[in-house]
Amino acid sequence: SPGIKPSPEFLAVFKDDEMRRRVANAHQTDGLEPLATEKLAKLSDIGMNGLGVTLLYKYAPMQKEDGSIEMRPVDYTEAIDSGKMIYLDDVIVPLGLEDKLVKIWAVPYDTSTGKKAVVLYLDLEEVTTEIYPGDIYLREKQMLLLGRGTLSIVKEILEGKPEFRDMIISLGLPFNEIIPAVIQMNEAFTVFTHPKTVKTVNDRFEEDVVLNSLIYGFTTHTPVEAGLQKLPLEKVEQRTGLNPDLWKF
Repeated sequence: SPGIKPSPEFLAVFKDDEMRRRVANAHQTDGLEPLATEKLAKLSDIGMNGLGVTLLYKYAPMQKEDGSIEMRPVDYTEAIDSGKMIYLDDVIVPLGLEDKLVKIWAVPYDTSTGKKAVVLYLDLEEVTTEIYPGDIYLREKQMLLLGRGTLSIVKEILEGKPEFRDMIISLGLPFNEIIPAVIQMNEAFTVFTHPKTVKTVNDRFEEDVVLNSLIYGFTTHTPVEAGLQKLPLEKVEQRTGLNPDLWKF
């Protein structure tokens, strides 16, 4: 999901009211972000483990007294120092025609069922600025980062460095015993999460047997043309590696 509303226990870490509001605003607009949080909790309730993936935004939209919106920086230091936000590792993510080394942070949710819910945050400073940026090319990079980053995490858990898998397992997610089965995509922003949407030399997911065997679900809160994410057509295939076989759809 492009945004996942922070849980109350996570927000409680921030003692300054202003910073707490910034953290909350940075990760939600008026879309499905709150429902993504509820879904993770519900999965735990029904006996499943849930792993959310989103972006770690550096700025939050805050309303000024005159009603205008100002972007203000977000500081996650308190969450990191308290152990509520845990650095896992860096993961290589294919972003169109280039690879990027992306930091991965984890925020476990409090559950009472014995099952686990964890949100992983992809952190790439020049890309993870704010949620739904006005710059369409930056938004395009965020879409690639969120989609291919999610697939990179799944592959890292299954076949990557043992250290990364061990860190995931230490959060209570038993990926040493199970294989991820369902990837649920929130909003059209997540289109690049499907392995078939990108086709480049360095993107290793299009024909990946495991990823193509998973179930991919999709939810959007506005299923009409005006509410769907659009990309500028000029050279979009060159920038993103968008699979040309999909244009006809």
